[in-house]
Amino acid sequence: MDHSAPASAPGVQREAVLFAAALERPPAERAAFLDGACHGDPALRARLEALLAAHEQPETLLDTPAEAARPTIQLDLDNASDKAVGQTLGRYKLLERVGEGGCGVVYVAEQTEPLRRRVALKVIKLGMDTKQVVARFEAERQALAMMDHPNIAKVLDAGTTDLGRPYFVMELVRGIKITEYCDQANLSTKDRLDLFIKVCHAIQHAHQKGIIHRDIKPSNILVTLHDGVPVPKVIDFGIAKATEGRLTDNTVYTQLHQFIGTPAYMSPEQAEMSGLDIDTRSDIYSLGVLLYELLTGSTPFDAKELMSGGIDAMRKTIREKEPVRPSTRLTMELARWGSARVPRAESGVAPDSRASHAHAHGSQGEGFGGTPQPARETRALPEHLRTLVNALKGDLDWIVMKCLEKDRSRRYETANGLAADLKRHLNNEPVVARPPSAAYRFQKSFRRNKLVFTAVTAVAVALMIGIAVSMRQTFAAQRARTAERQQRIEAQAAQQAAEAERARADAQALRASESEHHARRLLYAADMNLVPQALHSSNLGRARELLYRNIPGEGEEDLRGWEWRYFWQLVQSDEKFTFLRLTNSIYKLSVWPNGGQLALATADGEVQVWDIAQGRKIRDLSGLTGSFAVVTFSPEGSRLAVADGLNSVTLWDTRSWQPLTTLADVSAIRTIHFSPDGERLATLGRDNVLRVYETSPPYAARSLPVHSRGSTIHHGEAVFTPDGCRIIVGNLAGRIQVLDSSSLETLVESQHPSEGIEAVAVSPDGQYFATGSGYSSPIIHVWEVETGRMVQALEGHRGHVPMLAFSPDGRWLASASADQTVRLWNTGTWENVATFQGHNLEVWAVAFTPDGSRVITGSKDGEIKVWDPLARPRSAALQTFPNIPRGPLTAALSLDGRELFHVTPDGVLARLPLEPGRAHGTVPGRWTKAASVILSDDGRLLAVGDQDGRIHVGRADGTGAWSLIGTEGGPWVPITLSEDGQRLVGAEPQASFAVFDVTTRRTLNRWRLETGSVPRAANWLGNLCVFLLPGPRLQLTDAFTGSVLADFPVPGVTQVAVALSPDATLAAIGSEYGTTSLWNIPDGTEAGLLKGHLKGVHSVAFLPDGRRLLTFSGDQEAFKIWDVTTRQEVATLAGTGSVFQFAQVSKDGNTIVAVPMSRVLHVWRAPSWEEIAAAEAKEKAVGKQP
Repeated sequence: MDHSAPASAPGVQREAVLFAAALERPPAERAAFLDGACHGDPALRARLEALLAAHEQPETLLDTPAEAARPTIQLDLDNASDKAVGQTLGRYKLLERVGEGGCGVVYVAEQTEPLRRRVALKVIKLGMDTKQVVARFEAERQALAMMDHPNIAKVLDAGTTDLGRPYFVMELVRGIKITEYCDQANLSTKDRLDLFIKVCHAIQHAHQKGIIHRDIKPSNILVTLHDGVPVPKVIDFGIAKATEGRLTDNTVYTQLHQFIGTPAYMSPEQAEMSGLDIDTRSDIYSLGVLLYELLTGSTPFDAKELMSGGIDAMRKTIREKEPVRPSTRLTMELARWGSARVPRAESGVAPDSRASHAHAHGSQGEGFGGTPQPARETRALPEHLRTLVNALKGDLDWIVMKCLEKDRSRRYETANGLAADLKRHLNNEPVVARPPSAAYRFQKSFRRNKLVFTAVTAVAVALMIGIAVSMRQTFAAQRARTAERQQRIEAQAAQQAAEAERARADAQALRASESEHHARRLLYAADMNLVPQALHSSNLGRARELLYRNIPGEGEEDLRGWEWRYFWQLVQSDEKFTFLRLTNSIYKLSVWPNGGQLALATADGEVQVWDIAQGRKIRDLSGLTGSFAVVTFSPEGSRLAVADGLNSVTLWDTRSWQPLTTLADVSAIRTIHFSPDGERLATLGRDNVLRVYETSPPYAARSLPVHSRGSTIHHGEAVFTPDGCRIIVGNLAGRIQVLDSSSLETLVESQHPSEGIEAVAVSPDGQYFATGSGYSSPIIHVWEVETGRMVQALEGHRGHVPMLAFSPDGRWLASASADQTVRLWNTGTWENVATFQGHNLEVWAVAFTPDGSRVITGSKDGEIKVWDPLARPRSAALQTFPNIPRGPLTAALSLDGRELFHVTPDGVLARLPLEPGRAHGTVPGRWTKAASVILSDDGRLLAVGDQDGRIHVGRADGTGAWSLIGTEGGPWVPITLSEDGQRLVGAEPQASFAVFDVTTRRTLNRWRLETGSVPRAANWLGNLCVFLLPGPRLQLTDAFTGSVLADFPVPGVTQVAVALSPDATLAAIGSEYGTTSLWNIPDGTEAGLLKGHLKGVHSVAFLPDGRRLLTFSGDQEAFKIWDVTTRQEVATLAGTGSVFQFAQVSKDGNTIVAVPMSRVLHVWRAPSWEEIAAAEAKEKAVGKQP
């Protein structure tokens, strides 16, 4: 082989691969490697050894510095003829064409106004203005416009030609490519890096503006001179991509198969064309390619070579092939320079051009800061290459290769990070870039040589199998026994592991389920605590939402308790039926004089007319009005006036539903009313002018300013008196005027005490009128028409009153309020006789039917409801009864909670009904004066203790004879009856107890408390008694045998109440310090401490299902309800009076009674689940429709 002959292209590629592989090995191992790699090819080995020697040669200074060459800049412009040159585009005259791309042409233009200057103007080529091209053009213009950086070309103006071709104007950059400038100016490596750092800052600025360039290359970075100082300018954002938002509304989607960018500068993820999104690190890769070219004179992969094998081969090269380091590339060039005097091409780039480029790097010292050396002497070129190789080794190699990482997560995060690392290099500081770790190199080596690694692994596996087979043949019997034993051990271990894993999985699932369940309970408790607040503020819709969202779904545990049932009854509607449900808020209503039709207007301008009896829509006038239209029927019903919410009123014929006329106004009308004879129509609009129109030709109008202030929704009001002689006007300034309807002169004037008027209604007799005010005051005021004197202030609403209506007979005044209620006032006494609830949002409209038998309301919730004014809301959920004793054994609640047996102060045993419809009564007996009473668990028997210390047992219904018990000893107080009613436990004052046979009246057993002391509190549950004893201690005893079942200390102070859970596993103890402690039975461990009461807890009780605990205190905290499982407070109910010492719960769990010190019995009753289901089924069947 001729050593001096140029190597073939495949040979050069093999030489580069072997050189790179040799560099990966330590110097001591390279000779052995070359022996194997170059076997039979001594020429190849000689060239590789020369390359390695040049690579390892230390940096040297040039013997004779080259003469400095003066930097020059060449600007090559395309001067081809163009018909557009010389033409004027707006205020720009095209002077010459300087460039042309795939879709646009760039001209030098002269701006003529408002100032004269040379600019660059870019316009889409004729015929290229497709949607995608226009979008990319617009994206470039928008990207440049978003940025303001000295190293990015600025956009000055934009527009469209007469033919619709978009263009934009930017600053004229008279420069050349950055690579050409560096070579022509013979810049040193330091100067090149300084120039490159400015480019990095420009790209960082674009990234901060959310722009990815995606096409960084020398031709898109021009260098121009400003006062002799080179300034790089980044141009051509034609394929830029926005990282946040969109560059333009016309941006076209970049399809997966589209190839965006220049191959030689394209990042692996750009070449991938996969679902991986392109981010700013793609520009970091392109900056690395540009830096590589600035340092070596060529790109890592030559463009021609990339494209020669087709696009798939090009993509594979970019994605998988690792480029050689810059210093290695120059070392290879140095070797080629020494092996051939005639320069030869490699990868499409002539060695002489690279050598010239390298020569331009030449400088004193380490290649930084010296005077650029011209390439005049061929003999000096190898020395310059060696100097440049030494300059690139280390930091610059690491920095460039970090930019060119295939894995973008290993590149610099930002362009500023790259620039900072270059500055560290220039300042001789440690750089962030470092060579890849051994593990990383191994990973990359494995990916490059998968076949080799696979083969080696296969050989190793085969070898191991052979050894195993040999050993098996030698030790077959022994291994079989060992294997059998090991299999048993492994099977047992696997089984144990599986069982342990299954147990862990079950435990984790259980914990997750318990956690989810606990979270649901906490959310439920939070919702239930919010319901009373919503009800107190009359926010029925919110209360319903809180309740109904806790209805369990399929497969979910029902967390609802007594409190949910109690609140459910409080949110039920009082209406007779719901007439209509719309999606828009009901703003105004008007009832036809004969009562058959209803006109409505919604907040968004819908106007509809409905047949009330049939529930059928008669006419839809929607689309003819703006928002907040107003409707009203004429007194005779032949016309319907519709104010469109803008500036006109249309009169419609109610027989043909054709418009009769339109009365023009000058502002949005908020109220319209006919005179009683229908001949006039009064309007009041946002311009605060009252207008009175004639309703027949020529529709003459008179006007009067009423000096108010405007409002978007709320408004003043103007209505005729029943005789038609006067008009009452209330405005938003609070001014009330009674005007003569003919002359519009003011007869009477008054001032509202608080704020503007929103609603006015006149009584049918014309004697009074009522006003409702705006946002702040919920008070309704009643005034005399003749004098304007305020005669009554009606309080009760909690929200403003947007509409009022008198009943046709003048008996009632109905008020609609933002507090979601409708109130009915007796006009004789001005008392609030009824409050109707049912709407979920503000009630905006109210009207009576002509016969006064129904009230119709419209709400912001889109519903129209019909109410019976004679019906009264259901009885209050909380009922009170005075003069009830508060002792623990002085009253007994029936099983269904509907009546109470109690001892009166004069010793009479009374029967008190706890719901309407039941008569009061007494229970006759043989006692002189009753002192105590208990009821058997089945509700059949009563045991009455008299003041003589004897006990009488008889039927609760008062029939049959009474048995007298306890004639010996005593005095006795009845404590509890057995389930079958055959045995009774009585107590003496000194904690002595006796068990009596009810039939024979004999004493069966006697027992005493072991401590012999009087209990602080006690609670009886069937045959069990729980005592709170001094110490303090808690003792659980079988009441019929006296056996002690549990006895343990319960530390605490001032404990005054105790209760036993239905399953006898938990005891609750109330304290005067406002806390309740829970104790496990029988082990005596504390199960929790409930805090929440402001005052002491004087009584405690469990509900029959055991899921809820009641703690009684006083006043607004009559009692609290606690979830026994989570110890969370779920509700607080208010009462009157303090120190609720006596409390009972009915056996069915529906009724709760308690008596405070004021001796006023409080009864809270919740409907049963069966009652709720029946009510909901009935409502669903009836549908609450007419």
